[in-house]
This record gives sequence, C-alpha cells and structure tokens, in this order.
Amino acid sequence: MLPFVVGVVILPGNGFANDLSQFGSLMDSPVQVLVPLIAAWLGCGALYAEVGNRFLTSQRARVGAGRLLTTRLGLSAVIPFLVLTAFVLVTYWLAFVLLPNVGDPFVNAALYPSPSESGGSSETSLFSYSQLTANGDFAFGLFYACWFGFCGAVYGSLTAGLLLVLPNRAIALVVPTALLVVETIAAALSGSPYAGLLYSMVPFALQQAPILTAARPTLILAAVSATLWLFIAAKKHDLPTFR
Repeated sequence: MLPFVVGVVILPGNGFANDLSQFGSLMDSPVQVLVPLIAAWLGCGALYAEVGNRFLTSQRARVGAGRLLTTRLGLSAVIPFLVLTAFVLVTYWLAFVLLPNVGDPFVNAALYPSPSESGGSSETSLFSYSQLTANGDFAFGLFYACWFGFCGAVYGSLTAGLLLVLPNRAIALVVPTALLVVETIAAALSGSPYAGLLYSMVPFALQQAPILTAARPTLILAAVSATLWLFIAAKKHDLPTFR
C-alpha cells in the first residue's frame, strides 16, 4: 500500500483535468520501482525461508519434486496477482467513486483546454492502456488492475525461480528489482522509453503507445520467467536447493 499512500499525500498539491488523470497520479509513484520486491515478499517469503533452512529437501522426499515446484510456482504468482490487483481496484474506487462523490476536490477541468482546444486529446488518448476507456472507465480500471497484478505475478514467479537456481538467496531476491531499474534506465537512455519495464507496468509518465507496444517488455519478461521454470522442471532432480 506504500505507493498508494505516497499518491494520496501528493494529491492535494495538484489539480487534475479529470478522474483518469487523478488515478494516474495516484498510481505514478516513485515507490513503484519496488513492486518486484513487494511481489517477492508476498509470494516468495516462505520459499526464501525454506531455501535458507534446507526445508525443501525434506519436503521433496514427502510430496515429490514436481508437486513441490508446482505449489511454489503457484504461490509465487497467485498471491502477488491477487494482492496487487486488489490494490489497483481500491485506487480506482478512490479516484473514480469516492472522490467524485465528495465533489472531486482535486479535479478542476477549467485549468485545462477542452479536447477540441488541445487538438483532440481526450481520456482515450491520455496514456497507454487508456484506450480502453472508450468502453467505459470500469473496463479500463478492471483491465489495468489485472495487468498490474499480472506484472506482480511475473516478478513473483521470476524471483521464485531465481531462489531455486542461484546459490545466494539474497541476490535472487533483489535481481528482479535491479533488472527493472537498470533495464528502464537503459531503455530511456537509448531513446526507447516504451521498452522500459517500469513504463510497461506504470505508463502514466509517457504519452500513449499502442497497448501491445506498452505491454511488450513485461510480456517478454513473462516469457523469460516461463523459460526459467521450464528449465527448473527439466532439472528438478539436480537443483542444488533440493540436495
């Protein structure tokens, strides 16, 4: 909930054209770079402890390597997905339901040009994924909540895989966060910010890109995580964490 709290704190110092801009400000917190670490904490806390105390070895003997891996993968992805999806839905409720019902104190459309004056700009072209507001605000909110949860699931499953294959569990825990930061900076410096993992997950600081373009970096990372887990499944009897 830390990104949400940061967003709420900065709301009073801003004026927004509409509820969608208000939602973007709530979500667009610098703390979002910690989402991989939050996902790891949510989905991999138990696995982190089990790797450290060699509990996996005894569990493998009891339930089998395949079932054990399936359970750990499921927990590492499902828990972050559910929690982070719920987090975005609460943020959506605040921006699109609660604040409008108390008079939208932070929205002042008079400060901004109308769509005709701004060359046709509207909610549907505000930032990536806002194209879905053409089907209603809730369609956008539901999609983005699930997308944010999916991003958490990708980072959670990637962390779990790294915990199983890397000899140092502390390094495995921070690699996804470091990857997010370094890759996003590299993408920006190369002139391709839409290739950044951070802006794929939290696109509110950039102009709109096609949905697939915005989603591509995270989808590629999901494929990397899936490949890692296929490798783990193939080598499950040789994993050092199971010995």
